[in-house]
Amino acid sequence: MKTKTIFRLLVGLGIICFATGALAITPLSGPPPYTGMIINKTGRDVSFPSQNSGAALIVPARGSLEYTAWSPDFDLVGYVNGRAFFCQKIRVGGQKISYRCKTYDFMAEIKRPRPLRPTKSINERPKLELKPQEY
Repeated sequence: MKTKTIFRLLVGLGIICFATGALAITPLSGPPPYTGMIINKTGRDVSFPSQNSGAALIVPARGSLEYTAWSPDFDLVGYVNGRAFFCQKIRVGGQKISYRCKTYDFMAEIKRPRPLRPTKSINERPKLELKPQEY
């Protein structure tokens, strides 16, 4: 009778050790699927809404932020004082981008908007006048 009880206790203890050891080895949640870098090259703090919570992530002026995305295709919209300041469509590809000794899935740069150069059409360009040469 004692041997059966001891055997059952050892088997139960072995099952408990195996179950807790298996849970300790396997992670409960994996790493986020897509990680990228947002680099702000302007003089303004730009805020971005987080994809998994209602929080706003702020990229400081002339700074950078590591951003986690949960889908491979998304719109990255940055706000300054409640107004849209920056918008870029991000599509995560198969290539990795290395930046500051780390690898990222995507990278976005916020730059100061440049004014468009005025273009001249062909009709508005000055015409060259050909002068006859004298011999």
